[in-house]
Amino acid sequence: MKLMLLYLLCLTSIGPVMVSSQRISHILILQNKTWADAQDYCRTLYIDLTTAKSLKSLLTVKNLLALRSITGPVWMGLNLNLDTWRWSFNGRLLNDITLRMWGAGEPNNYMGHEWCGAIDGYGLWYDTTCTSLKISICYSASDPNMYVGVTVNQNWTNAQAYCRQWYTDLASPFNSTENSMVQNISLVQGYSWFGLSRDTWRWVDGTKVPEYLWQYPLPDNAVPQENCGTLNGGKLDDKQCTNKYYFICDAFPLVKYVVMLHVKSDQSVFDPAVQSAMLLQIKQKLDGGLKVYWRVQADGKIFQKKTLSYRFAPAYFTVCEQYCM
Repeated sequence: MKLMLLYLLCLTSIGPVMVSSQRISHILILQNKTWADAQDYCRTLYIDLTTAKSLKSLLTVKNLLALRSITGPVWMGLNLNLDTWRWSFNGRLLNDITLRMWGAGEPNNYMGHEWCGAIDGYGLWYDTTCTSLKISICYSASDPNMYVGVTVNQNWTNAQAYCRQWYTDLASPFNSTENSMVQNISLVQGYSWFGLSRDTWRWVDGTKVPEYLWQYPLPDNAVPQENCGTLNGGKLDDKQCTNKYYFICDAFPLVKYVVMLHVKSDQSVFDPAVQSAMLLQIKQKLDGGLKVYWRVQADGKIFQKKTLSYRFAPAYFTVCEQYCM
């Protein structure tokens, strides 16, 4: 099909091609809802609860609240999923096995920074701060006893690296028999790192919330189960998810541009198949992230036929027929 598009996206006069550009904007919703209900609201009417992945974007959200003289707390799109505990060995999720040996009240995320697991001499598990220094227990696939005690004090990450370098991985007991074997080592050497850890705070799109966006000592889990995030007094702050606050949604504002398009074709531009082919050609010429469509005229048609006269055309080509919108 011979098809030529003239003046594409060059003219600003009104015509039937609609181009929309999408950029994220923040919408403050002045309704008190729980975090889960707020997310449902945003996902139904907009995109999701808002994210602020940099200091610059966080400042934008702060300014939005300042314009309405709201200090917070206001729900944001960050939360803490306590069901993400997994074993270091093979990355197996704790939810995939039935073994549970948590100590009383554990895991409790005390003071809001406990992402890593340790085991005591009773074989009980505890969540604790990953940066604290402890001895550890490694799993060795080549050792008949399976588990090896390491008496070097390290943080959890370094303990994991050490076990992976010299043995197989941090001890990751999948059943009660294996847990008893790990317990026997802990009984001798004391409270030790083993292979449990979980996710830290994440935005609703799954990306991690960087530590620098929090202001110490936040998050602090001041009240148990503060697993959802707000903007409060200009700071990210953890709150109980069942609390009810205003919230902020992310949305795509539509910015529309209308352009005139002149077309010459050896086929009928009134044919829907031809129109679809033309629209596809236009989209291929434009950057991604744009929505392009025909605007239907008042008479129900997309194109209008016009006869244009060319003053400076050669004598044998004095009149040219084109279809323009």
